[in-house]
Amino acid sequence: MDNGIIGTALMLRHLDADGVSEVLARLVSSEGVDAVAEVVRNAPAPGEAFVAGVLAAGESKLRRALAGCRQLTPDQVRRVLRHGGPDVEVADALFPNRRADSAFTPARPLPSLSALTGPAAAEAALLDERCPDDLADALLERFPHLAYVVRNQHPGYVRFLRGDRRPISSLTAGEISCLGLADGGLGLAEIVGHMRPAASALSALSGVVARRPWLSAELRVLLAPRLTEAIGSDPGLWSELAARLGSFDGTIAELIGVLGDKDSAAEQVVVPDERVGEMSFLLLRLPGDQLTSLLPALPQSVRRRLGRDAVADDAELLTDVAFATRDLDLLCGLAERPSLTPEATARLVGLDDAAVNRALAGNRRVAAAVRHRIFCGIPHGSDDGRLPIDPGLRELDAYAEPETLIACGDPVLALGALTGRPRLRVADRIAVAIAVWERGGGELLCRVPVDAFRTTVARLVETALAEDSPQALYGARDRHSRKAVRASSTVPAPAPGYHASEQDWERQMAVTASLESGQLTPELVIHDVNPAHHAVHALHQLAHLAGAHAVDEALAAQVDKYLNGRHRADAWAVLFQLLPEFGGSLHELLVVCSAVAD
Repeated sequence: MDNGIIGTALMLRHLDADGVSEVLARLVSSEGVDAVAEVVRNAPAPGEAFVAGVLAAGESKLRRALAGCRQLTPDQVRRVLRHGGPDVEVADALFPNRRADSAFTPARPLPSLSALTGPAAAEAALLDERCPDDLADALLERFPHLAYVVRNQHPGYVRFLRGDRRPISSLTAGEISCLGLADGGLGLAEIVGHMRPAASALSALSGVVARRPWLSAELRVLLAPRLTEAIGSDPGLWSELAARLGSFDGTIAELIGVLGDKDSAAEQVVVPDERVGEMSFLLLRLPGDQLTSLLPALPQSVRRRLGRDAVADDAELLTDVAFATRDLDLLCGLAERPSLTPEATARLVGLDDAAVNRALAGNRRVAAAVRHRIFCGIPHGSDDGRLPIDPGLRELDAYAEPETLIACGDPVLALGALTGRPRLRVADRIAVAIAVWERGGGELLCRVPVDAFRTTVARLVETALAEDSPQALYGARDRHSRKAVRASSTVPAPAPGYHASEQDWERQMAVTASLESGQLTPELVIHDVNPAHHAVHALHQLAHLAGAHAVDEALAAQVDKYLNGRHRADAWAVLFQLLPEFGGSLHELLVVCSAVAD
């Protein structure tokens, strides 16, 4: 889809109704109504002002496009339905599941509103293609949840909205939760209070919070009082919860409530291996003081999983707890987090702990430069001296860059670099020998088979070992460095490793993943990511999700500052045109649009 359409749809939601109407009219005149209809159709989570502005524009194609938005609220559906009189195409877009062979046949005509007293009969009437707009409006006013039911085709979600509370699988629970939170049909309270069994609901919530970290705080507000009152930091009650979780058919709220009537004298929490994920997710909803009190009673696997699963505010709370208690399993779990930030990495590296460093080295989110220092044993904050060789890092050699294996000084990893593919150059083999020597002298270098260095370098290594001095290796390194400098001016620049479009797609996905995980804030994406369409795609993805308040707040501030002036319609026209090819950041583009329009 055109980046101009995506970006305009994303930001236009932050104008008032008059502004939306004015900008749409300007874009229709310059781009055509079909292009503008795509903008309207792709607006994520449209607000009341956006809906009012589209309808005020007076274009039937825009009204039909608005009817096709998948995130309209029940009130917005009714508003689109009422505006401008009956329109078959609008009704078809609002109710895509309508059919001719409905429950009401010519022999059984549609009942009047007074006869449609139950949600099942009302749903059947809404799905009948003969249902007039005024009847549909009245039915949605009486049963608002039917706006989600009749506009969705996922059978599990539809059943749940209808009030079917039968137990469901964790897969179905995850799908229902994602759909419901995206279109507004469900909130976290409904999942906690009505979805069963509790294990499936917990699995679904865990997946939701992993992709929408900002929901973690809302979930803590919802669950922390229940957990504190019913279970607190009692190891026995947490063990009871873990034991019941796999067979309990009720909801999360019911499970917690049942435990509130029990007494316990256990000192350790017992958690079956298959319940570690759900238990760690629930434990993260506890207030910090209770979690700190309970920590010594938790199994090692749970403490490590706590750190790995923590997101957003959970991670900040847990990091403080981990550093206060110096719990090694918790620290290692934090080091394994997929959403590890550079600031958190710096704190963990500062411990210079072998186990924590191993966890960091195996985390792809950690910068290559940090992994390099870990493999090379360089202490945090200093380039002098080396940490002892950690044999555990040898199992993580796949996470090290080739130059890291050359420079690490570990004889086992050095041998792997020397005998692996592609073959090392002479200068690299010299560098391997020097790195091992500097890590542990001749005693360490002699653990690498001399013949692994091959011919010339092997003789240099033998000389160094015989003389107990690395001077021969240093001299050879200096000679090869001078040759490399002379040759560099004649070597042409290599071709890029990726096709431009493939590289562009990978960068775009990386920005989106970093924004979702919390490594990047919306403000950083707006100001620092380029080209601008990368920022737009990442922000657009999150704007579709429930509770993406930080994204909307950041965008609203930019729109108000740069795209809401006296000549705002012209500024938006410039944005639509420039966004697909603009090479700078989104903030820079908005500054340009504002300047051109003025």
